[in-house]
Amino acid sequence: MMQKRFFHAIASALGLVAVAVVSTACLWYFHQPKVPQELLK
Repeated sequence: MMQKRFFHAIASALGLVAVAVVSTACLWYFHQPKVPQELLK
């Protein structure tokens, strides 16, 4: 019983970490500065 609760807590914590990482990655995805033309040549 105790082992089941432990693994449930670990899975919940990992799920929260995954949601936090994905949501911050989505915010940075839209911030893409324009590349200067000199670098594209």
